[in-house]
Amino acid sequence: MSVNMLIFNNRFVREKWFCSKQTLIDALLITKFKQFQQKPKHFFLIKDFYTKIIDLTQPIDTIFSNFTKHTRTKIKKATSKGVSFSSENSIEEFISFYNQFANSKNLNCIGNLKKYGTNLIITSVSLEGKILCMHSYIMDKNISRARILHSASQFRDITDNSERNFIGLANRFLHFEDMRYFKELGFKTYDLGGYAHQTKDTSLEQVNNFKDSFNGTLIYEPELQSLLFHLVEKIYLKKSKKRGINEATIPNKNG
Repeated sequence: MSVNMLIFNNRFVREKWFCSKQTLIDALLITKFKQFQQKPKHFFLIKDFYTKIIDLTQPIDTIFSNFTKHTRTKIKKATSKGVSFSSENSIEEFISFYNQFANSKNLNCIGNLKKYGTNLIITSVSLEGKILCMHSYIMDKNISRARILHSASQFRDITDNSERNFIGLANRFLHFEDMRYFKELGFKTYDLGGYAHQTKDTSLEQVNNFKDSFNGTLIYEPELQSLLFHLVEKIYLKKSKKRGINEATIPNKNG
């Protein structure tokens, strides 16, 4: 294939990531482009999408020094407490962990992630054998980009503020170790998985502030939807609402 992209088929949906080319077939089928790389053409609905990326070709010490002082301090503190990083985690374990987190936050749960195949990787940080945070990533080896899909922390049943704060430290530690891990694998770009550009929502502003603490570059990569995808999504969401189902998209909860 001459055009770099990732293609995932989910039931009748064609989901294309990091693509720079559209075809007539894409326009006629149930197609969604995630983070499109070029100026969009006609026959597709455009949804704005911004993200922040970090250049992994820099020395790891430079990447770390570009973080805010507050974030560097938290990562060092987590390291001093003996937390450990792992990239050997099962999808089933992650889904269970994430869905517990999602339920506590009233977020959409994950059904499965099998469609991503070998392009998916799960990372985690733990202390004394207990997992504190987990991340899922989609990897595009053609363009050397690792993009976070999900992030979950073990806040459930924890009321002690010091413990909750420590989990926050661990999550920052995990992001940095993820960057180190992907850099060692030869990836050139670390994608923080979205940025709520010019938002007025205070909760989204907090997420932005968290991502800003790692520095990086803000870029625009829109989502494109074929007209058929848009129509099917509207019908599905309408039926889901009637059934009381909390869904974000048509049968794909992973994007």
